[in-house]
Amino acid sequence: MGDINLTDRDDVGVPISMDVKNSLATYGVGIAVLDTALVRDDVVSGRTVRVLPDWSLSPVQVHAITETRVFPAGVRVVYRVFEGAPE
Repeated sequence: MGDINLTDRDDVGVPISMDVKNSLATYGVGIAVLDTALVRDDVVSGRTVRVLPDWSLSPVQVHAITETRVFPAGVRVVYRVFEGAPE
């Protein structure tokens, strides 16, 4: 069987969903950077294990640009998610 080489780097142009990354990591294909809130049940059950507990992603700035000064409902939901994200 050949090697499996999956990536979500910008230069490839093929995004891999969080669910697929979680499934691949759960089945031992590799490691993945996952949102702890989305994989909490898998971590609690032991299906997913944090392998680099002292490592985390560097913070990034996120900007929301809309056509009007009123944020659409979807933008407000995303804003609330980021607002509650740890720094």
